[in-house]
Amino acid sequence: MEIRDLAFDWDWDKQPLGASVRAVDVKGEKNTLDFIFDVPELAREDMLYAISQSDPGTVTYGAKGVYIETYEGQNPDIIMQATKISDDTVRVVHNGTLAHFGGSSFILRGTAYGGSLIDIYGQCRHITLDGLKLYGGTGMGIIVGQRTSHFALRNIFIGPDPEHADTRCTSLDADAVHINDSDGCFLIENCDFSRQGDDDVNINSGVGWIHSVDGRTVIFEADGSMNADPGDTMAFRDKNFELTDFTAVVEEEERLDNGVRRVTFESELPETVEKGGFLFNLDNTGGNYVIRNNYFHEHRARGLLLQTSDGLVENNVFYKTTHNAIKIIMDINGVWHEGTGADNILVRGNKFMECAVIGTEVIEVGTHLLDKSNRSNAFTNIRIENNEFTDICGSLMVVNNVNGFVFRNNKITLGSAFRRDTGTGRAYFLRDCVNVDFSDNTYTDASPMSLTRVARSSDPFVWLRVNMGVGRPEEDVK
Repeated sequence: MEIRDLAFDWDWDKQPLGASVRAVDVKGEKNTLDFIFDVPELAREDMLYAISQSDPGTVTYGAKGVYIETYEGQNPDIIMQATKISDDTVRVVHNGTLAHFGGSSFILRGTAYGGSLIDIYGQCRHITLDGLKLYGGTGMGIIVGQRTSHFALRNIFIGPDPEHADTRCTSLDADAVHINDSDGCFLIENCDFSRQGDDDVNINSGVGWIHSVDGRTVIFEADGSMNADPGDTMAFRDKNFELTDFTAVVEEEERLDNGVRRVTFESELPETVEKGGFLFNLDNTGGNYVIRNNYFHEHRARGLLLQTSDGLVENNVFYKTTHNAIKIIMDINGVWHEGTGADNILVRGNKFMECAVIGTEVIEVGTHLLDKSNRSNAFTNIRIENNEFTDICGSLMVVNNVNGFVFRNNKITLGSAFRRDTGTGRAYFLRDCVNVDFSDNTYTDASPMSLTRVARSSDPFVWLRVNMGVGRPEEDVK
């Protein structure tokens, strides 16, 4: 099936998706802000679900070097009163949460995570979306899941309608593309994604966190997207996220409250399957993908979240992502449970310009288990080669939990777009990295003695190859 050359838009006259504003403290009034709208026609009292700091010069998500944000929709006690006091101004009385918002610019949204425009579910095969234009909608643009495989997203535009670009500062409320629990084998090419309220592309497969084990039965925690149907084959990782050599076939699944499930398997479980470990579905691992020749820019969150294996990311342009341009993670935070470990990812020939504008690292690799890193090598064979990085705000990279990481033949220009700090452009390799190759990279405007050229490690036993040598002089290895 091929679906092509369709346009999707939102009725802004009925309910605006977003608006750019300036926040001004009201003198003499405690915890009171005036939001002055750049486009008076968008000034409404119901535009306060999400408040995200923006660049006042470009009216896009992300202010340089700093970021303040709140979701009133997730914490309704923040806004105590909102009153439209003039054609372009809404006055807000708050509980103190917005006390430091005055003097900054923001993008306001009335909704977030409210659904999607296109869903592809249920073991679909051989589907192509080509030439679509997604100008606006609540929630995500395209969601692909439930074992779907062999699909292509080509020449898709996600961003405000160019005819209204001077008044519409946002497109979608969440991810541009979200691929979860697919069976992989897909292509994303020649697309242009911008101005959405979350990530460009999030690729993940669900992971369950084991609460208890009893004979053939496991009780675990996972979000709603993870499949564990009768007949599915599940694999297991231990508490340290190391893969075990045991698999089991699901006999029965029961969904309990708050994302907790009870699964009974066809066979007894060994002692290696224990509380605090993990399980995931081998029948939808989400791997084997190519992301190439795309333009990802000027949106609220990350560029690519790569949480499945066997991926090629090449010849893309990343510009002014608010957070990381690329993030390779396993992420469990109590709300979502994403990432089963990623192996064999190649990132080559891309351009990264002014990315991670709020000061986070351009590239992050690591595990997040309730905001903590676990002691594993969850990722293997991650290669970042022949890319160009220009105008860096914070760190170039923070890397952890990898066995076999290569960063080679890249060109790094710190640039002048951001204030230069002592850590600008620095690469950090943390304690759970082994077999790291950091070599033949060119820094165009950093001093040869500068720590911006140095790969740092928190563990002296990490094997680190820096600039074509092991055990180089003190100024090269810190």
